[in-house]
Amino acid sequence: DVTVIGMESTPFERVLGKEIGALFADLLRENKLSYKALSTVKSFKGTDGKITGVELQNGEVLPCDCAVLGAGVIPNTMNSNKEPVVKGVELGRDMSISVDVFLKHKDYPDMYVAGDICRFPYWKLGHDVRI
Repeated sequence: DVTVIGMESTPFERVLGKEIGALFADLLRENKLSYKALSTVKSFKGTDGKITGVELQNGEVLPCDCAVLGAGVIPNTMNSNKEPVVKGVELGRDMSISVDVFLKHKDYPDMYVAGDICRFPYWKLGHDVRI
């Protein structure tokens, strides 16, 4: 069993809104994953150096034998020499690449960028965001 613990009522709600988040929640259920909405992790439980559970702020303990923590991400847009992977592309302060509403790079219209490395204009918030 896999459980995703999220602080929002639906996955990605803060960035994509409840309606799109609900689609992601449906996708999780269709793939036999569960989503613990409006929840935060208080602590990890374990014995003999092995994890046995995740305690939520509300006191509920979810049994587990493996936990993956995703709390903030820095896009991998630099090579091993600490240079941008695409020469001449300016990176944002969070190392993201800015694109337009069609995911085209703002300075290089033949280059498309997708995924968590891009920052795009989100009409609902009125400014650029990164998922």
